[in-house]
Amino acid sequence: MWVVLANALLFLTAYGLISWWRKRTQDSITQIGEQMQVFANRIGEVLTFLQEFEGMTAEPYASPINLLIQEVEQIGLQAQRLQAENQVLFGEMNAAGTNQLQSIINAPYHWFMHWRHANALRKESKAVDARLAAAESQVKHIYELPWEIASQARETERQVVDMTRLSQDLRQKGVRGKPLFAALSQMPMLQNNLKQIPGTFLHANQNDLLAAASLDDTIRAFDIVRQLRPDLEKWLPMLREWSQLFKKSVEEHTATQVSIDSLRQSLARPTAGLQATPLLTRLDVLAAQSTGLGNRLTQPEVEQLKSLQREAIRLHRLADDAGQQFNRAVQRAGELGQALSTLVTSLDSLSAQVTMLEKHPAFPLVWDESGSILSELRQRLIEIGPVNRVRTPEEINVLLEESARMKTRQQELAGRYPKVAEQHTALVVLLESAEIKEGATWVRKTRGLISQAAPYDPKNWQKQDIVATLQADLEALADLQERLVPADRPAQVKESSLPERLKDTQQLAAQHKILHPRAESVRTRLEKIQTLEAESKEKLTGAWSALERVAILAENNELLRELAANDIKRLSDELKAIAKELNEPGQGLIEKKVQRINSETGSVATAINAWLARLNSEINNLVRQMNDQLIELDGITALEDAPMKEARSLVARDDVRGEHSGRRIPTGSLGRKTLSEQDASVELKRKNDLLITVQSTQQALNALCGPLLATYKEAVADRSLARERLAELSERIPQRRSWPPINQSPIPDDQGLPALDAKWEAIKKQHQPADAARGELRRLQEQYRALTERAGQVLERITEDQEHITEVEDKIEALQQDWQMMAQSTPDNLLLIQGVQQLLSKTDSQIAFVRQQYMRGALDYGGALRSLQLLNDEIFTARVPVDDQHDTGLIAHHPRAGTTG
Repeated sequence: MWVVLANALLFLTAYGLISWWRKRTQDSITQIGEQMQVFANRIGEVLTFLQEFEGMTAEPYASPINLLIQEVEQIGLQAQRLQAENQVLFGEMNAAGTNQLQSIINAPYHWFMHWRHANALRKESKAVDARLAAAESQVKHIYELPWEIASQARETERQVVDMTRLSQDLRQKGVRGKPLFAALSQMPMLQNNLKQIPGTFLHANQNDLLAAASLDDTIRAFDIVRQLRPDLEKWLPMLREWSQLFKKSVEEHTATQVSIDSLRQSLARPTAGLQATPLLTRLDVLAAQSTGLGNRLTQPEVEQLKSLQREAIRLHRLADDAGQQFNRAVQRAGELGQALSTLVTSLDSLSAQVTMLEKHPAFPLVWDESGSILSELRQRLIEIGPVNRVRTPEEINVLLEESARMKTRQQELAGRYPKVAEQHTALVVLLESAEIKEGATWVRKTRGLISQAAPYDPKNWQKQDIVATLQADLEALADLQERLVPADRPAQVKESSLPERLKDTQQLAAQHKILHPRAESVRTRLEKIQTLEAESKEKLTGAWSALERVAILAENNELLRELAANDIKRLSDELKAIAKELNEPGQGLIEKKVQRINSETGSVATAINAWLARLNSEINNLVRQMNDQLIELDGITALEDAPMKEARSLVARDDVRGEHSGRRIPTGSLGRKTLSEQDASVELKRKNDLLITVQSTQQALNALCGPLLATYKEAVADRSLARERLAELSERIPQRRSWPPINQSPIPDDQGLPALDAKWEAIKKQHQPADAARGELRRLQEQYRALTERAGQVLERITEDQEHITEVEDKIEALQQDWQMMAQSTPDNLLLIQGVQQLLSKTDSQIAFVRQQYMRGALDYGGALRSLQLLNDEIFTARVPVDDQHDTGLIAHHPRAGTTG
């Protein structure tokens, strides 16, 4: 089958490609044939246009006409070749249409090659079309040559007018020279030649010109324009350059005069403190040079215009430089005045600040280094003189530099002052601080603290708080305190010694900051040690008392005696040994002692809680079992027996519920809280009594409810089986009709599972004794079993109904196969085959109609079964023609002959 399908697919693909190639080739041949006629018409139009220029040898027509003629000839040859190849392809295509076997085999290759050839011809046709378009564009260009020449003539006319204007303007401004006269001599000749150009080429619009211009007029205009171009290209750039040079020279000279006049007016009113005589002398020289330049510009030679322009630019630059120098001198004079004023103000402010520190009420400062520099600056400022004194620009420059140096020194002093003032303030703050001021008193108190901490083992102190090293550091601080802290506040401090004095005082303050926390740490540690000693003694006493109480309880409790007798003796001996160590402070670390005490007292508490946990664990297990049993029984029915009430009351008690909520008791919920050794001994007695109560209640509950739970589990199993059978029945009897059909109805709800489930739920809500509940469960169990058996019987009947329908359908299908075999046995009898096909088609339609009628509800199960049986008999007894006079059927040679199915 796969091979046949593959061959069929290959054949269809080849046939489709051949058809497509043939269609494309035929379209190409037709299209090219139509284009050839269009190409011939277009070539004829170009040749018609060229006839007007036959024998033309004058420019501007000769060159483009010759090129166009050559191109048209080549296009004609290419079009002829294209037409010939197209005819060859047409002949090959028609030859390929024979029905010979070899031609059929080679058809894919031949038609593919024809299609490729057609593609190549289409590309060449497009090339011919493009070349013809270019030739037609050239025709348009030749036709519009008069307008192109007219544009050039009009540009030539504008340039002649421009040349006339420039030459006359230079003459009017006094410019002279042989080159200028030579340019002027060419003007009449240029104007006369320009007049020979036909007027339409200079004034008509494009459409009018193309309509009126003759070949002779166009050639004459072209020749005149070509004659005028060399003179215009020679003289017009030169005239433009001379005009530009003269204009630039005059503009620069005018600007120079403006700058000189402006500067002269400024020098007539110089700034206060500025002597302007040197600048005036230089300005006079520059003004004389500018006047000479102006005289030469009245009648300049064209050959000198470049040098005159450079001279004008130079003088303008010198005038600007002079103005800038004056402006800088004015600016620097103002800067000098501002600098001197600022310097006076800064020195006065600095002197006031220095005086303030010299007269400070606490530890005044002596300026033994900066005072001489400040006096020197003030003396030099007096020597420079007042701000408005008249000075030359050179003197102003020198004083500006000196004032900058003085300002730098002043700024250095001003920059030093904040640091010195900060250091002085820091020193005063340190000396006035509480730690340094009260340092002597603090030293005396700390010495007393050290004497209290000395008896304890050094291991009790941190490394930096060791009492021996603290005492040595304290004595060093006392010596530094006595040396640096003066007895009276008005004592002076020199500027030169201020940094070192401040550094030593900072060191003293730093030692105070270090030793104060250390001393405080020792004090805190000492208080903690004393507190730990007191707490440890109290813990030991409490643990000892708890062990004694447990020992008394164990005398009357066999379980406790078995668990605790040996541990009580061991723990008592360990408590005695630890108490002895605690009474010796000079030996051992207090935390280790406390740790051992906590460990041993914790062991006592752990042991007592462990004994209590044994009782709690037993109670937890019994209560959990009882609670689970109550939950299960409550899920069956509401029992009213006395053991049930007692169990519920016991589980609901606060001392039994613990931390849980509801009925479910989580594992370990009883006894979770760890009790102290004293509280645990009291709890042991109470939990022992509770254990006895729980055990007796559990025994009574088991005796009452054991048979009820067994019956309930059996009923649950029967109920689940009934649900499974009814679910299967629901799938086999769908709400909508399906095929194969069935003749059964579902079990009504009042006789099925809903009714029994309602009884099941009613039992849960009833309040009754255990024996009555067990009896109702057994009756309900029997009803569930009966429902399961009934559902099984319905399922069996459904299977039988569907098997009857399927059996008849199988018989019909077998008869259809017999008819097909009869038709296949006589493949040459088309009449028989057609009759069998009609019979089978009719049979399929009748089967589909019966199914449709049943699905719509028009037929019931019996009607559908009878319809299929009748159809079986009909196809079995049917007959089909074998020729015009005879027919045949299955009865004559079929095993079922003589039967009706």
